[in-house]
Formats: sequence, C-alpha cells, structure tokens
Amino acid sequence: MGSFVVTDFLYLIAIILLLVSSAFFSSSEIVFSSCNEVRIKNYAEDNKKGARKALYILENFDKSLCAILVGNNFVNILSTTLCASFFVKVILNPVLYNIINTVVMTIIILIFGEILPKSFGKLNPEATALRLAPILYVVTKITYPFWLPFYALQKVFKKKKTIDVSPSVTEEELDSIVETMEDEGVLDEKNADIIHGALKVKDVEVVDVMTPRVDMVCVDTLVSKEQLINLFLEYHYSRLPVYSKSVDNVIGIINQKDFFPVVCGKKEFNIKDIISPAIFVSKQTKVNDVFSIMQKENKHMAIVIDEFGGTSGLVTMEDCYEQVFGEVYDEHDERNENFIVKINEGDYKINPNISVEELFDYLAIEHLPEKKNCSLATFLCYIDKRVPEQNAKIIYETIDEILGEDCRFLSKQIRLEFTLTKVEKRRIKEVELKVSYE
Repeated sequence: MGSFVVTDFLYLIAIILLLVSSAFFSSSEIVFSSCNEVRIKNYAEDNKKGARKALYILENFDKSLCAILVGNNFVNILSTTLCASFFVKVILNPVLYNIINTVVMTIIILIFGEILPKSFGKLNPEATALRLAPILYVVTKITYPFWLPFYALQKVFKKKKTIDVSPSVTEEELDSIVETMEDEGVLDEKNADIIHGALKVKDVEVVDVMTPRVDMVCVDTLVSKEQLINLFLEYHYSRLPVYSKSVDNVIGIINQKDFFPVVCGKKEFNIKDIISPAIFVSKQTKVNDVFSIMQKENKHMAIVIDEFGGTSGLVTMEDCYEQVFGEVYDEHDERNENFIVKINEGDYKINPNISVEELFDYLAIEHLPEKKNCSLATFLCYIDKRVPEQNAKIIYETIDEILGEDCRFLSKQIRLEFTLTKVEKRRIKEVELKVSYE
C-alpha cells in the first residue's frame, strides 16, 4: 500500500511539472508572437537582463516556434499518458477510465496549460519575454535534434509557396501609432504634428507652398542702388529674384548680405556683379525634393516655373521647413493665428490661407478630400473652376463616418457651404463657412 501511495505521489508531481512546462510553452508562444521587437531592441541596447536572448529568439522566431510547439505537444501528451496510468489503477473499466482521463486532462490543460498562461502573457508581453527568454533560449538549444526535422519541413513548404514580404510597419500604420501615442500622452501635440508633417511632406508639391508670381517682389537688372535699398528696407527680405526685361526671365538672386557691403564702399553699382545663379524647379516637384536640391546647391530660394517655362512663383527653404515644423515667424512677420473664428454653432469665419487638412481636422471630419495638401483658397478654386467673385458660394459635400453607441460605424452626409466674403483683384481674402449635416 505504501508503495502504491508513493507511486501515485510521484505521478502527481510529474503531472504538475508537465503542466507547468505546458504553461511555459503556451505563454512563450503568445508572448514572443505579440511583443514589440523595437522595444526589445531598445532593452537590448540598454543591457536589460534577458533582452539580448529575447531579441535572438525574435530574430529566429521560426526556429523558436518549432521548439515551442514540439515541446508543448510532447509535455501535453506525456501528462495525458501519466494521468491515464493513474486512472487505470483506480478504474477497472477501460472505456470509462479513457473517457474520464480525456475529459479531466482536456479541462486541466485548457485552463492551466493554455488559457491562463496566454492571458497573463498577453498583459505585458515585453516584460514577460525578458523573464522567459533565458529558459526558452536554453530549451531551444537542448532540443535542437527534436525540432530540426519540423523546421526543415517548414522551410521546404515556404520555398514552394511564394510569400508576399510586406514591411512590418506601413506609413499609414505609423501615422496611426503617432496618433495613439498623442492620445495616450506619450507625445505632446507639437511633436506629433512634426512627425505627421515629416510623413506627409513627400506628397506635397511646390505649387501648394510657393509664393505665387503676383506676390513676388523682384527687381530688374536696371534697378538703381537707391531703389534696391528701399526695397530691402521696405519688405525686410534677405533675398530678391533678379530678372532681365521680364519676370519670366529670372537670371539670378541678389542677397542682402552681398549687396550692402558692396554699395557702402563703391559709388558705381552693377547688380550683375553680385547676383548668384538661381535654381529652377517645376510646380509638380515635391517639397522634400526641393529641400534636397537647396541643400545640395547651398541655396535658400528656388524659382518655380510653369509648363511653358515662365515664372510661376518662388519657394524658399523656410516654406519647406514649415511643412514639417509648422509656421515659422521672424521679427518682421505678421502673426495671424486666428485662422478660424467660430461665429456660432456651424458658422465660421476662415482665413483662406489655412490648409485644407488643418480645417478638416478642426471640424473633426476624417474623410479628407483628394487635394488636401494645399490652402483653402487653392482648394476652393480647384473645386469651383471659376474666377473668384465677391459673395460667390461654393458647395462641397462629403461623407464621414462616426462610431455609434452600438460600436458600429454610421455614415453621415456633411455639407460645407463656403461664401467668399472678401475678394480683391480675383484673390480670395476671407471666407465664411456654414457646416450642416444631412
């Protein structure tokens, strides 16, 4: 009898150890398949305990997964077999003890070997990975001969099947990650806007950020020294484009730093002696490409040309900066931060220089128009196709989705009615907006 009790006790200890092993393998599977590899890399760089082994497992996850699955199945089968050996001593009917063994072990393995370990492992996968990694690393090395055939079989099937290798994080996903970090307080609004700006800058064309031709301050090669001094003092610009006979024939850029030392020391003045060559870009050139060109050529201004070779406008390095970092003001700029003034519910007075994306963000409209990387004035001219006129009305309709109380997305029709309340020389100066939902 004593021998029988001791044997039962050993069976019980063995089954408990096997269940602990099953829990370890199940937890390892969910932890290493869901933890953040970037965060583990940062832990490894900081020399956190277990981080380097965790990183090794993640980088060789196919091998580790084979070891986990082989080990998990082995301990589950062995624990079921030992439990059957225990029940056969107590229950004489073979059919009955098989049924009881199957039901009991299925419940025990599901609860203690699968559900609970995976649930707890999912709560904090990175921290759990650091604790499990040293053990799993050793287990993977020791059980190498057992899981190697399965790994080789997996490689054969992978070669036969073409796998679409996609990036681990797309630009849209990164944008969503930044929004989540902002919502959770990890990033403040300013830093989040900088990251968003850096992501979208490759889609913005020069035509959307340039100073148009009608607003350019240029000088002719025949300009006098006094006239040029007055222009620099009046507009406070550090650089001015120089043209010959026509603005469509820009021949260079004059820098204030090159101009004043020369005129202060000489009576005779020839503007062609101090201008530097201009760089030219098309209206469709992306802002990030213009920025790269300016850096390469060591220039701070570029002339924008149209499809016919004429001057369409100019773009500065400051314009490129502002696409990432927001508005940059110097001591001579007029600050106008009230781009949107709310009159009453659904009615607004808007500065047409505001970006379309900023306006839609203010109105909490998620569905952005196709032409979003431009000013409101440009957008209104784009959708209306007519010369702007005083008190003209422009209607834009869109469909947006909101999350309802039943956690289902509901579509709603939004009607934006723009009124051009101030137009000067065919340029939109002020806009009123009425928002209605249908």
